[in-house]
Amino acid sequence: MKTELVALKGKLYAKTFQLEPGQCVVIGRGDDVDIQILDYGLSRHHCSMERQGDVFFLNDLASRNGTWVNDRRITREQLQPGDRVRIGGMDFEFRCGPDRRHINADLIAAVPEGPQASLKERVNLDDSDLMELSSKFQSMENYRRMQRDLATIYRIGNLISGEADLPSLYTRILEVILGVVNADRGFLLLSNADGKLEPVAHREKSAGGGAAGMEFSRTIVDESFHERTSIIRANALEDARYGHAQSVLMQNIHSVLCAPIETPDRTIGVIYVDTVAQSEVFMKHDLELLVAIGKQAGIAIQRVHLSDHLRKMLRGTVRALAAAIEAKDDYTRGHSERVTAYSLQIGSMMQVNQPQMQVLELAGFLHDVGKIGVPENILRKAGPLTQEEYEIVKQHARLGANIVRNIEGADEIAEAVLHHHERWDGKGYPDALPQNKVGVLARILTVADAFDAMSSRRPYRDKLAREKVLNTLREAAGAQFDPMVVEAFLRVAENDEGVEELEKISSTEKALPKVAG
Repeated sequence: MKTELVALKGKLYAKTFQLEPGQCVVIGRGDDVDIQILDYGLSRHHCSMERQGDVFFLNDLASRNGTWVNDRRITREQLQPGDRVRIGGMDFEFRCGPDRRHINADLIAAVPEGPQASLKERVNLDDSDLMELSSKFQSMENYRRMQRDLATIYRIGNLISGEADLPSLYTRILEVILGVVNADRGFLLLSNADGKLEPVAHREKSAGGGAAGMEFSRTIVDESFHERTSIIRANALEDARYGHAQSVLMQNIHSVLCAPIETPDRTIGVIYVDTVAQSEVFMKHDLELLVAIGKQAGIAIQRVHLSDHLRKMLRGTVRALAAAIEAKDDYTRGHSERVTAYSLQIGSMMQVNQPQMQVLELAGFLHDVGKIGVPENILRKAGPLTQEEYEIVKQHARLGANIVRNIEGADEIAEAVLHHHERWDGKGYPDALPQNKVGVLARILTVADAFDAMSSRRPYRDKLAREKVLNTLREAAGAQFDPMVVEAFLRVAENDEGVEELEKISSTEKALPKVAG
């Protein structure tokens, strides 16, 4: 009969401990036990397992965190095949079956760098077990673990670097952390303008938590940030420095990891994770992994901040250019801003993705930039244009696209600018392109541009009533305009919040919905 405990999760995943006939073994983290598991969640002498003939008993040895069988705390329990045993943060399955081959019992769980009650240090990743195992723990199993860790760090780097806006990046960082570190909760805290740490993201493995779920150890967080150190508290409730902290007591915080988020030149925040109740205790290896993620997160956050700053500069420059062009005509002042705002309302209703929304925003500001080449006497003419004058005005679409193409990487913007006067029936200008030959961003601009033109006062007419403008859009859908774009705009216009937003946009030159990123 072969009898064994098989680890189901944690540092000893798939590790097997065998029990020979007539044997009684003591399990714990002490140096004098039979099966040593370096997990601070275990007592020094945690439990014992004995075999009497073909019957097996598990005995709790007055352990601090208890011994559990099938989620029930026990004092002494007869084990049956398939029973799940939990000691500390480790889960095992009891298996019993025919012994087809003899295997020597492995009674020592060699886990790299066992947990300590408290550890605070600056972790040098080049010297850590993530990069090179100490000779004490060199084994094929641990080399495989190191290989998995390096692959994990590489994968995390790719996931983080793929995010383009800060809220998504913050969420992604916590997702990958809770995916590789066995924590119950995670917090991402960044330094604000006053140098105070503020949570920017919070995530829990299980739903619920509410307001109390936002409590964390501010003492540990501030210590890690200001001293630029990584901290592990294997049992925060028993730590003299933190055991009486309100946040620790409220959440029954068990084990804590905290690592700084660093850029190449400074610390910008902290990653904090913890376990609660009887969850698994963190080990130094977890801390090293969190430090590696913190360095990647710092670089990724700095990259997105810089990109965001450049986008804001570009947006400001583009808006200034549009305003300078529209200053030539009092009647069209603010037109580009309103068209941009209407376009973003339509794009949001059509669920245009974020990168395309950013293109749409810039195209909205620049759609009439080509009018810089149209004489003022034509732009400000009080009466109807002659055919010759109209042909000159029509050139602004191509001229504007040529101007925008001088901006590196602005080809999509230029296409939208070029085609914002094309029609669904192919009778527009400058290329008379029909239907789906025109990109969706240009089709959105077409509707937004027409709506604002009809809703605004011109030298030769007053602005039209809102309902008349909407009816004109309905009637021209399928001829001048893309029916789907018109439908999206009408949904905005017929929604109470949408009506309020449209009125706000039409009544001011500065009312623009914010585009994330």
